[in-house]
Amino acid sequence: MDIKIGTRYEKDILVTEKNVASKFDKDLPSVFSTPDMIAEMEDTCYQLLKKIIPTELTSVGTHVNVSHEKGIVIGDTTTVTAEVIEVDRKRITFAVKAMFNDEIVGQGTHERFIIKK
Repeated sequence: MDIKIGTRYEKDILVTEKNVASKFDKDLPSVFSTPDMIAEMEDTCYQLLKKIIPTELTSVGTHVNVSHEKGIVIGDTTTVTAEVIEVDRKRITFAVKAMFNDEIVGQGTHERFIIKK
């Protein structure tokens, strides 16, 4: 298993009524929710590892440390990026970022641990 520092993966996420804060309570705004942003960051890291680790292995999230810095609304698309920044045996640390145009929506780090299925 050869996971290199700097390996990146990104995906675009469309903001819809299914991933906004108002889905939790009608009094909340219809902006991309923090839990959904974090879930997309985690999935981006998972998808990156899925492409490069043996099929008998998978990964689980073990730590998230992110900030949510900008609200984006239904119809906006954010690009979520994961980049490997540290490899410690089976613990992989990623820099994660969500961007809208040239603005940071959220950023931070996420750790995943590689395990047998």
